[in-house]
Formats: sequence, structure tokens, C-alpha cells
Amino acid sequence: LNAALAFARSQLGVQDNGFTVARTYTTESLGIMHVYLDQNVAGIKVQNGGVMVNIGSDGRVVSYEDGSYKGRDASKMILWTGASSSRFVKPNVAFNTLANYIKIQVDVSKLILTSVPATARKKVYYVLKGVPSVHKDVRVEQFYVHTRAGVLEATWKFSVRIGTHSYRAHISADGTRVVALYDKSSSSTSYNVIKANSASPLSSDRTLIPFQEDKVVWPEGWHSYGGDGVDYDTSGNNVLAMVQEKDASGKETETMAESASGQFDFPLDLQKDPRLHKDAGITNLFYINNMEHGLLFRYGFNEAAGNFQEINFSGKGEEKDAVWAYAQDAGIPNNAYFTLEPDGERSEMHVGPSSNGQQLRDGSLDNQVIIHEYSHGLSDRLTSGSHRDDCLITTEAMGMAEGWSDFFAILQTAKSTDRRDTPRDYGTYLHFKHPRRYMYTTGKKLNPTAYGYILGSNDKHYIGNVWTTMLWEVYWNLVDALGYTEAYDRPDLSKGNTLAMLLVINAFKLQPCNPTFTEARNAIIESEFRITKGAHHCRIWAGFAARGLGLKAKM
Repeated sequence: LNAALAFARSQLGVQDNGFTVARTYTTESLGIMHVYLDQNVAGIKVQNGGVMVNIGSDGRVVSYEDGSYKGRDASKMILWTGASSSRFVKPNVAFNTLANYIKIQVDVSKLILTSVPATARKKVYYVLKGVPSVHKDVRVEQFYVHTRAGVLEATWKFSVRIGTHSYRAHISADGTRVVALYDKSSSSTSYNVIKANSASPLSSDRTLIPFQEDKVVWPEGWHSYGGDGVDYDTSGNNVLAMVQEKDASGKETETMAESASGQFDFPLDLQKDPRLHKDAGITNLFYINNMEHGLLFRYGFNEAAGNFQEINFSGKGEEKDAVWAYAQDAGIPNNAYFTLEPDGERSEMHVGPSSNGQQLRDGSLDNQVIIHEYSHGLSDRLTSGSHRDDCLITTEAMGMAEGWSDFFAILQTAKSTDRRDTPRDYGTYLHFKHPRRYMYTTGKKLNPTAYGYILGSNDKHYIGNVWTTMLWEVYWNLVDALGYTEAYDRPDLSKGNTLAMLLVINAFKLQPCNPTFTEARNAIIESEFRITKGAHHCRIWAGFAARGLGLKAKM
């Protein structure tokens, strides 16, 4: 504890009279003590001013987070004891602003406000009685919030449980504005999107899908703390989804989709300019990125392995590297890309709009393209460790990176009615056609590719086309033997499609930096031996051999 406090004082500027120790505990398996500090101003807590310091058993700082307010400009401080306090109102008056915002009917003149005296562990707070339909009386406390505009603002914090909602709301102390509001009932959010197992609007209409809680992979849901009156927006621990556009002055701004209720249900007309339905595209981009995060977490791309998260709840891996995903990037028409940085540094996904001269489309509605781009982050982070960014840079390795991304895109959008000779395309909503030379099928009339096809090629997408075809042969050998499950969101060793996905993901962790086709093949074979003890050894070899990458393959 002393080491954490010393670090906070010397490196973060924490002063003893402005912070209190909120909690400490030790995770024995990690050998780390977790120390949490609350910032306060004259004894009143700053809601989002917390400091976290993780100390190893050797007394060294493992990681930290500093959310404290550091402003010194008095004009940006609206204090409980300041000049503005004469305008402040009582909680029952301020509650009217919240009631109007969350659309509940209440007669504030009939509300009864009582105070609860302070104890040794808790400061004084208030209880608001008479609010209709709440599960229990509303709790009210004095707080501060520091906003995105750099203002430290006095607020009344209301805790309200009503219906399926559990609101925490900060209303300005003068009762005029919602400063921040969030809903701790994570099941209240929903998203009108293309289902994750559907390729695009060409294969499926949008569906309003509620958030499915999973405390292992999404301990605090998908949305971060909302400030400046925003209840929910498309930012969170795993991804920040937005469009970049210019304001009236010509300055670049980043705009997220926002929802007061948590219902991300925006209009969409596929026949009109995508810019008219940007919120629908941003929402789909946000949803699929989060779904990929959860899916791959369960398959082993977790915090320790170097996945993309702002906060790593396990204390493993590097933090502050959620994906920044940009929808409708006008600078890359008919295209998309992923810029990968090492663990702990921000990576970006960009998806452009597209046009065939007659119709405009929003690439952020093409799930296969989003999966493809996210999978670049997967393969790059897991090959030779997430601290590297130079292990898929040779021509052959870059080609396989494109192939892995296509493989995950078609695997996750496969159907139970598919057969091994069913031709599969990729990214046709964004590109208006299958952008690869050959369709994905084990049928050699439509796709005759083999190992020798990459000889002399410098086209990474063509090389990837060959590699995906090989993986597709392996996939179908496993599916034919074990069957297919639509519940691919968790690894199931008894089903062919989920086993194939698990084998390829774990092979990333075994293959060398800048692998060749044969080295990547060998890593998959080793992955299968480690997981299923060679039960499918022959099926995997047969899949590769069908495309010229058998035991005696040479280039």
C-alpha cells in the first residue's frame, strides 16, 4: 500500500487531502496488490476521478490508471461552496429534470426528502420518497463530475431503480441539466443490426438484438461512462465506433452514435446515400466489433494474449488499446483496412463507403468485411507475441494474413445448409462482387488453386485466396466428420466448424515470426495434437494435401 501511495503522490500528483483509499485487495495468483483511490474536493467525491495502482510483490508498479481531475482554472470549477452555489436547488427540484429525461411522470411537490446521517464509513446522503413505480426509495448524494469539456461540476447523483432500469444520474446542482447518466442494468441495451452470423444486408435484414450479458468477457458491458448528458454512445472498453467528419469551421470531429435509452435503433434506407443513415452504420460496426471481441476471447484471444481493451480486468496484458473503428471513411471508397499496433497501443479499423456508379453502399453493414479486418488484429497480435508488429510482413506471411481473415469471415457466416462444394464469396456488399480471383469451395472446377499457384506471386490477396482454400479443405474434412453447430460462439471440440476455428487460432501462438505456408501448416497440425491428441491428424493432412501442401510439398 505504501508503495502505491508513494507512486501516486510522486508520479500522479495525488495529494493526501484530495484523495482517500477506497479499496485494496491482493490477487494471490498474480502476486499483485490492487489499490483504488477516490478523488474528493472538500470531502465530496469526484465520480470519475478515481486512481488505480497495481503493485507487484516486488514493490514495483505493474500498471495504473489516472482518472483524476487536474484542472486549475477556477472559471471551470462549479463548486458546492463556490459563487455559483446560490443558484443550487434541492434534490427534489433537480429530480424533475431527470424525470423528464427518462420520461417518467412525477409530481415533485409530493416528493418527501429526508437526510440519512453520516456514519464512520459513509457520508451523509438523502432519500427521496414518493417517486412512483420505483423498486425502492431514490438515493441522492452530493458529487462532482469532471466533464469532457474540462469542467469540474457540482451534481446531485440519483440512484433510481425503475422497471428493468437501474439508473445512476448526475443532475447539475442548479437542477437544469443532465450532466451524466448511465444504466447499470446491462440488459437494457439493444442494437438494430445485421446478425453476426449473416454476411450483409444481401443475406439478412436487420434485427433488434438485446445485449447478452457475459461477465467473463464483458464484465462491465459494452458502454463506457457517459459524460455531458450522453447516456449511451458507441464507445466502450472494447471498441469506439464513429465517423470522422468536418464541422462548420472545417475542423475534423469524431461523431459516435448516441442513444438516451440504450436502444440503438436507427432508421436505414439502403436505397439512399449512406451518410443519411450514419448512426445505423456506426451501430453495426460497434456491434460486430464487440461480438468479435467476445467470440475470440472465448477462443483464447484474451487479455493475457494481447487482445483489444481499454481496461484489462485480469491485470494481464497491456491496456488502453480498444479498437477505434471508423465507419464511412470517404478516403477509402470500396475498401477497408486495419492498422495494427503492439499490445497497449491503439489500433484502428477503417471501413469505407462504396459505389458501382449507380448505387451507394455503407461498408459498415458488411459483416464479413468487419470480421476480416478484425481478424488481422487477431493473427498479427498472436503471431510471435502481441508485443511485436513485424511478424506478418513478408510477402508470403502477408498473403496468409489475408487468407486467415477471409477464412474467419466465411467460417462465421457459414450456414448449416452449406456443403463442401457450395461456392462461398466474401465482401460482396462492400465490393459489389467477390473481390478474389476464385470462389471458396472444395470443388476444383470453380477453384483449382494449389500450393504451386503462389510461385512468383507478389499479390497478397491472391496468395491469401490460395491459403484460405487450403484451410477450407481442412474445415470441411472436420465438418464432414464431426458435423456443424450454429452455436460457434464458444469452442466445441465435438463439432467440426468450432474445432477448425480453435485449431487455427491456437496455431497462431505456435507458428514463428513471418511463417511460410509449410510452417503455418505445421503449427495447425501441432495445435490439433495438443488439443485432440492427434484424433484428426489424418483429416488435416488430407486437407492440405488436396491442395498440394502435403508431407512432401516443396516450393
